[in-house]
Amino acid sequence: MQGAASYNVASHPVGLAATDLNGDGKYDIVNIDHNTAIGSILLSNGNGTLREAVNIFGVA
Repeated sequence: MQGAASYNVASHPVGLAATDLNGDGKYDIVNIDHNTAIGSILLSNGNGTLREAVNIFGVA
């Protein structure tokens, strides 16, 4: 088992979802921040870890 991991996303999340965003059959994570209107997308590596967040501005 791997140790805990930290991922940089916006600091005031109001929404979180796990879904397959890119059609690879693995759960990816979407986080929406209330204060900054930034959405963070973390794609799965397929081994229990996630790639670095990609931030999208103006989503909330």
